[in-house]
Amino acid sequence: MHPLALLKAKKKASAPPLTHPPQFPERLPGTLWGIAAYFNPASYRNRLINYRKFRAASRRQGLKLIVVEVAMDERPFDLANDDAEQIIQLHTSDVLWQKERLLSIALSHLPPDCDKVVWVDTDILFQEDDWIAKTCTLLEKYMVIQPFAAAIQLPRTHPTRKRNRSLHTTGKAFPCIAHQWAITSPHHFRLTYCGHPGYAVAARRRILEEVPFYDRMILGGGDALIMGAFLGIPIEENFIIDYYPAHLLLDAREWTEHMASIVRGSVSFVDGRIHHLWHGRQEKRYYIERAAILHPFDPRTDIRIDDNGCWAWATEKPILHEQVRHYFWARDEEGGNTPSFESLRIRELEKKSVNEHSKIAWLEEALRRKTTWSNVTLAYERRTKTWLKEMLENERAKNAWLEEEMTKKSALAEAALADERRKTAWLEEEMTKKSALAEAALADERRKTAWLEEMISALHMQNTSKEERIQTSPSAQRQPTAVPLFAQCAESFFDRRIPRLLPRGSRRRTIALRLLTWMIPS
Repeated sequence: MHPLALLKAKKKASAPPLTHPPQFPERLPGTLWGIAAYFNPASYRNRLINYRKFRAASRRQGLKLIVVEVAMDERPFDLANDDAEQIIQLHTSDVLWQKERLLSIALSHLPPDCDKVVWVDTDILFQEDDWIAKTCTLLEKYMVIQPFAAAIQLPRTHPTRKRNRSLHTTGKAFPCIAHQWAITSPHHFRLTYCGHPGYAVAARRRILEEVPFYDRMILGGGDALIMGAFLGIPIEENFIIDYYPAHLLLDAREWTEHMASIVRGSVSFVDGRIHHLWHGRQEKRYYIERAAILHPFDPRTDIRIDDNGCWAWATEKPILHEQVRHYFWARDEEGGNTPSFESLRIRELEKKSVNEHSKIAWLEEALRRKTTWSNVTLAYERRTKTWLKEMLENERAKNAWLEEEMTKKSALAEAALADERRKTAWLEEEMTKKSALAEAALADERRKTAWLEEMISALHMQNTSKEERIQTSPSAQRQPTAVPLFAQCAESFFDRRIPRLLPRGSRRRTIALRLLTWMIPS
C-alpha cells in the first residue's frame, strides 16, 4: 500500500464519526405546550371554521394550547373562552402580519413547568395521534423538531373519513424542511433546499427565551427566516426569502447568526403527516409580489409596538400602509374570485386618482375663495399699515420730547448734585474749623486746669506752713482761723487773673471758693 494511502486510512479510522443532524441530549422533565396566533383582518369566515377543526383534533390528541387573538379596531373577537386552555385577546388598528409578534406574547404566558413549546398554524390536522409524545422524546436529543415529515394540502372540498389510519384525500403532498435536512448531507441540502419551513415547529423553551422570535416580517415569510437560522443557513443563501429587500434581511442577519450559534443545525422531524386545510389558492399568496411592497419599508423606524404589544405603524408612508393592507384582501382565502393583487392595486390607484381630482377641484375652489378673502385682507392690511405708520410717527415725536425732557432734568439734576457737593464741602470745612476751635478750647481748658491745680497746691502748702507756725506759737489758741484770709486771697486772685471765668457774685465763683475751702484744711 502506498504510504500516503496508509496515512489517510489511519486518519480516517482515528476521526470520530459525524452525526447528522447533530444531537445535544438534554433531560426535559417538564410539559409541552402549544402556542398559536389568530388574526383575521379581512374577516374570512373559513379562518374560524378551520380553527375549530384544528382545535377539536389537537384537544383530542392532548395538546395544551395558548392562543393570542387580535381583532381589528372595535370588532368583536371570534374565539370563545373554551377554544383553548388560555386565550389572550387584544385589539389593534393597523393591518400588518402579526404572527411572530403574537407568538412572542404567547411565549411570555407559558406556565413555569413548561420546558418544551410547539408553535402551530391553526389550519392543520395531525394524522398521528401520538405526535406529542414522539415530539417530546425527540426534543431530548435535538433542539428543534418539526412534528411531521410530510404535509398534504387538502383541496377546497375533501372528505374527512379515515381509512386504515390515514386520511383519504387527493391533495398535493410535499415534505417538511426538517425531513429533507435529516436525509440529505448539509452540502447537498444547501443546493436543493426544498420543503416547507412552517406549519408546526417545536423547540426547547430556553432557546426561545434566549433568542425570541424575529417578528419584523410584516407581510409573512417569518417561518422561512426562522427555520433557516435553525439550520445554520446564511441569510444570503436562503433563497426562499432572498427576494425580500436587502435592508430587511440585513436587519435580520444578527438575529439569524445568534440563533444559528445556539441550535447549530440540531433539527429533526417526527415521522408522520399533517393535512393543511384549504383557505385559498397558493398562487394568491403572492410570495414574490408581496416582497416588492416592502422596498420602502425600514424595519427599525417604520413600525412600533403599541400599548397592547402589537405592531403598529410609526411613520407616515400612506402608500406602503395601503399596499400592506390590500395584500390581506388579495389573498382571497374564501375563493370568491377576488381580483388579483395587481388589479387591486390598479383599482386602488384609479380610486386615488378620482379622489385626487376631487381634491384638486376642491383646492381650486378654496384657492378662489382664499384669493377673494386675501384681497379684502390686503386692503385691511394696507389701512392697518397706514395707521401703524401714524402711530409710529407719534411714538417717535413722543420719544423725542421725552428725550428732551430727560436731558433738561438731567442738567437740573447735575446742577443740584454740584450744589450739594459744594454744600457738603463747605460743611466739611466748617466742621474742620469747629474741630480746630474745639481742640484749641480744650487745650486752653487743660492749661487752665493745670494752672489751677498748681495754684491750689501752692496755697495748700502755704496754709500748711502757717498752721504749723500758729500751733507752735503760744498765742495760737487766741488767733482767728486762716479761712477768712484764704478766702480774701482767693477773691483777690480771681479778680486779678480770671474775672471773666469766675465773675464776682456768680454761682461758679461761690462753688470754687467752697471747693477750695473744703480742700484746704483749717
